[in-house]
Amino acid sequence: MVGAPLAPKGGGMAASERKRLIAKLDALARDLLMRQAGAQRVHGNTGSYWGPCEHCGKYGMLDVAHFASRRILALRWSFAPRNLFALTKGHHAFWAHHKPSEFAAWVEQKIGAADYAKIRMILKTPRRPDLKAIRLMLEAELKRGTKTRV
Repeated sequence: MVGAPLAPKGGGMAASERKRLIAKLDALARDLLMRQAGAQRVHGNTGSYWGPCEHCGKYGMLDVAHFASRRILALRWSFAPRNLFALTKGHHAFWAHHKPSEFAAWVEQKIGAADYAKIRMILKTPRRPDLKAIRLMLEAELKRGTKTRV
């Protein structure tokens, strides 16, 4: 998905429904990313994962790191162009957030110049994504069970 499907005009939803849907999309995207990263769920169904950091390869508790801010819903759950990365908590907090220029250079190298340019273009384009369509796409991808790691 290049960016996200656009919501139909005039098709709103209640704030509480939107909040629940965003939380569901976050969980679906996290589960899909961690599956692709080869991470294992820890402590039952808590949403915590143990696996290899995409930056250094060391095993540890993983976070979902976003290159483009989570506030940009058109990219929040995007796998094509890729905006989600499985990083250890240390690399997420103390590298990605505190050294954004290094993180940006790493992301460009990781996903390639073409996808990096797509993300930059989407960031400059105002959009209102169709959250329900994104949910259907993420659920379908998770059900396929494929490992399509970049």
